[in-house]
Amino acid sequence: MKNCTDSKDTYVGLVYLPPEGSKYAHAEMWDEFQFEFSRIKSLSDNVIIMGDFNSRTSTHSDILYSDDFLCNQVGIDDELLEELNYVKLLIDVQIISYDRCNEDKVLNNYGRKLIDFCKSNNVVILNGRFGEDRMVGKVTCKDVSTVDYVMATPQCLHCVNNFKVCNFSEFLSDVHCSLIFEIVLRHQYSQQNTDHIHINESASHSYRRWNANKKDVFIENIDIKAVQDIQTLMANTAAGSATPEEVNSIAEQIRNIYLASATHSFSSSYHDTGRNRKNNRKWFGRKCQAARRKYHLSRRRYNVLKNENNLKEMKEASKEYKQTRNTFIEKEKHDTESRLNNLRTNKPKDYWKILNRFRK
Repeated sequence: MKNCTDSKDTYVGLVYLPPEGSKYAHAEMWDEFQFEFSRIKSLSDNVIIMGDFNSRTSTHSDILYSDDFLCNQVGIDDELLEELNYVKLLIDVQIISYDRCNEDKVLNNYGRKLIDFCKSNNVVILNGRFGEDRMVGKVTCKDVSTVDYVMATPQCLHCVNNFKVCNFSEFLSDVHCSLIFEIVLRHQYSQQNTDHIHINESASHSYRRWNANKKDVFIENIDIKAVQDIQTLMANTAAGSATPEEVNSIAEQIRNIYLASATHSFSSSYHDTGRNRKNNRKWFGRKCQAARRKYHLSRRRYNVLKNENNLKEMKEASKEYKQTRNTFIEKEKHDTESRLNNLRTNKPKDYWKILNRFRK
């Protein structure tokens, strides 16, 4: 992507830091994060990073506010001083505020490390400072903590158009709220890089554009079985032992899940309201349809009248819909396993035909 004010590329990175004390966390984790950020920063000053940092930062300042006199006395590097002064300018013209809000008042060890990272690298947290979350700082996990963040270098801050912490949805995460932010860019893609983009010739005739009005349709069209397969694959991969090829393969599978859902949800060739779309999966029967209808009805009711009762009904309907889906998905999975076991015993030729089809 191209930045809205200069010709340098804008890099957007996703980050996940395992919880402190978990079997996936290790002592070098923050050093690796710092190394990777420094590598990207050497390519461009325009960097945005987001993800689950498992860091609770309370309202502690993430900005290193510069004092010209002191900086000159201690001999601060001119390039760093220029960046610090740029942040100061953004604060002075009220593009950003020095203070940020946060409903989560806890500061943990990872939170201290993240604050130090921001100050050391001149990176600014968007939560509680931009868009709809300005002066709010809504919690992002389990309704009690803020551990998910979007952060950016100063050169990207004036391109941020909005930032929002969405209401929790069980279809998107088990405990986390989704984050939405908008940035204004001059170009979507750099022309000279198009030769590196793989294009599926069979789908190149159709351009899919995100439609916020159909986000629920997009979520419904996510292949839950494929997601569960990826979760199983990741769970069976030992921490730190995955090869680059395995990581790329998982990333490609995730990409294909999103593309498949987008293909069924959005279209540029015809107007589709999504009202008459049917779920063709065998397990999606009348009970699933009824649970989905109940959830969408409660969600629309809450969007019209936001009160505690409607919120409670929406959460209960969401939980019921998810449980109903999972019940029939597991039943379909069990039935499929039974059919395969029966084929392996009685019709081994047909059994291996099916397996070989999936191996291709």
